Amino acid sequence: MRHSRIILTLTLLLALLAPMQAARAHAQLLSTDPAENAVLDTLPQAVQLQFNEPVSPLAISLIGSDGGKTDLLAATTGGESVAVTLPADLPRGTHVLSWRVVSTDGHPIGGSLVFSIGTVTGAAVAEASDPAVAIILWGSKAVLFIALFAGIGGAVFGSVGGLPLGAQKAAIGLVIIGLPAAVLSLWLQGLDALGLPLLSTNQHILDTGFATSYGATVLAIGIGFLLALAALCLSRGKASAVFALARTDHWRPCAGAERPCQRRQPAMAYPACRVPAHCRHHLLGRRAAAALSAAA
Repeated sequence: MRHSRIILTLTLLLALLAPMQAARAHAQLLSTDPAENAVLDTLPQAVQLQFNEPVSPLAISLIGSDGGKTDLLAATTGGESVAVTLPADLPRGTHVLSWRVVSTDGHPIGGSLVFSIGTVTGAAVAEASDPAVAIILWGSKAVLFIALFAGIGGAVFGSVGGLPLGAQKAAIGLVIIGLPAAVLSLWLQGLDALGLPLLSTNQHILDTGFATSYGATVLAIGIGFLLALAALCLSRGKASAVFALARTDHWRPCAGAERPCQRRQPAMAYPACRVPAHCRHHLLGRRAAAALSAAA
């Protein structure tokens, strides 16, 4: 029992520490080749995006002056220097490279690069990300982390020193709220990573969110929530059984007890009285005795 409590406590502590990786600085774009608004004489083989740390491409597309969009994600390599291979038949005029990448801390960043080949023409505007996604994402993460530190933290504290019944109920409620908040934040992370609107029906939203480092964080937190819920419920069941024994008023003398308790007095009034297992059904009934034995 002691070893399982230690393992549970360590697991819950790992779930508490999982979000701390998000405290690192986000990736930043340092330079591009060609430069912004550059006019080139010939078509370059590729566009280079230089970052201050390794990144993974999420969505790369090229928008022509006529508004046509070409998906170039398959022609893109990641790392500190992101290389986007351009189509060989790219026409003359102005083009917009819309890019979206994710850094090692799971935070997606995006932007666009405008360049022209031969001459400057009218360029289509790259689609902006939906601000509602970012607002709801950070709101869901706030709820998630409150549930994480109060719910899982309460379970850790309860496994070591015990919690009052009211605090146990609050911790259980927060853990239950935290589970759907984790799934919602992962879905919103996928939307934000791909730069999609809130009501998008893209089939790869959850896959993209889970592919970022935030996906591993949510997985660790989810496991922590399940362990915390189990620990809190088991702890509450044990407390309920002890409470039932303490509050019973159906005491009868038992010949097997070392010091028979007086009739209709709470057990806590007689701390020296030790009631053997075969006599508990006389005091609480068979169900309550079974619950107390299981909790012990």
